[in-house]
Amino acid sequence: MGESILSKATQQGGVAKYNYVDEIYNIRINDPKEGVVIPANIIVSLEIDENMFSLLPTFKLRIEDKGSFFSGINIKNGDRIYFVITPNITVEGEEPNPYINGEYCVQSIDCIADLAKGVYNYTITGIFNAQSYLNQVTTYPKTTMLSIITRDDMKSGDAIRQVLDDTTLKLNVECDTDDKSLWINCNDTRAQFIEKIVEHAWVDVDDAPLIYTDLFGQAHYTSVKTLASKKKLAKFENIKYNNDHLRLEGGNEVVMLFGDCDFLNAAGPILNQGGYQIKEAYYTPYNFTEIWDEDIPPAEVSFVDMVKDILASAGDISMMDIMIGQLIDAITKSKYRIATYSQNDPYIASRSNKASSQLENTSKFIDCGMHFKDYHTHYDIAPSHNEMIRRSFFQNFINMMVDVHRLPDEFKKSICRPVLGDKVYVDFSTSDGVDKIHSGNYIICGIRHCFRFGHAYTMEMKCVTDGTFGKGAFEEELEKAKKK
Repeated sequence: MGESILSKATQQGGVAKYNYVDEIYNIRINDPKEGVVIPANIIVSLEIDENMFSLLPTFKLRIEDKGSFFSGINIKNGDRIYFVITPNITVEGEEPNPYINGEYCVQSIDCIADLAKGVYNYTITGIFNAQSYLNQVTTYPKTTMLSIITRDDMKSGDAIRQVLDDTTLKLNVECDTDDKSLWINCNDTRAQFIEKIVEHAWVDVDDAPLIYTDLFGQAHYTSVKTLASKKKLAKFENIKYNNDHLRLEGGNEVVMLFGDCDFLNAAGPILNQGGYQIKEAYYTPYNFTEIWDEDIPPAEVSFVDMVKDILASAGDISMMDIMIGQLIDAITKSKYRIATYSQNDPYIASRSNKASSQLENTSKFIDCGMHFKDYHTHYDIAPSHNEMIRRSFFQNFINMMVDVHRLPDEFKKSICRPVLGDKVYVDFSTSDGVDKIHSGNYIICGIRHCFRFGHAYTMEMKCVTDGTFGKGAFEEELEKAKKK
């Protein structure tokens, strides 16, 4: 037999590049420099999805093989795929910055034979190659002679950074937290422990922490208010309203174009008051005067009445049962607490001033269990508080399509590329009229990068309104009218 297809592909992998439309594709299997190249002409589509609601980016690769490529190579779960997709432009004195550059791990492979066409359609899905590290159970803090005799108190961001030290992810801490404490892990995986840290972290009374990873493998530890307080990156206009290409206006504001869009939970003038509420109940056996403050008073709970109600309904009550209830009352006096979190102020749920919608009109009871005074002051309260803040913030979304090829060289040269977490102003005005209802500041909370053979590179961007920390066009005009 002659030299195998696999051997030839490996030898040529260092120089072969397949170019179509406006991007250069360099996609290799298992090695970033010498791995087998997946030719661009057999790729039907590639989608890489990054968002704030999953810790790692994912990909879906669809390949149409006529029996020549996979006859010489076997791809399997656990293999690594290196994606490098670069704009096909010349930048004087330097290489253009790639759109995509990352190492991903294959998680599933589907193959459907199209016998009429004589082709095999493969769908390969996977995740950024850090899952194996995040699935490892690792103790924290690391057991050393020094850690046995000293406490290692630190803020949540510093603890997450140490947990990720041995992985391929690097952390960028973008918010300041007030949660210095002793973080301990015995049998959780890295991912589970990081989730626990973020859940119990504390930023502020009107803020909540978030963690996500972008498509380049950079982990971001930030917060709702940090995102909403960012400086605006650019302005997006509907292509039906402005047919010009990207341009610079006035100062440094960049105007970009988007195509189709749709709204999710576009509340408009829906009044929200008390739309979302969380209650938590917990008990501490410690010295309550050392731990508690006046913000969380003891719950007025009578266990005697509870015993009477329960047993009376069953028709079986005795003096011994009542005595047990009295004993519980004596033991738990001033140690059983209930904290309630709710949005009781009237708000208009719009693109810039948002509380929970009436769809969330429910109460949730969370048993926080026992209070641990070795942790930070807000440790027990943080999970429900953070959940309420995030639910109130991530509520009103838009999905919009951005055709990258409608943007000129400023975008391709990376002078201005919207990325996950950026704040942008979106103007929904069209040739039919000015939109003052939905136009305003938005946070990019998800981007799906879509590459299709013979078609334009598009970004499906998911944005969320910027909460109570910004003003939309409607409020700005009202304020101007009041001043006149």
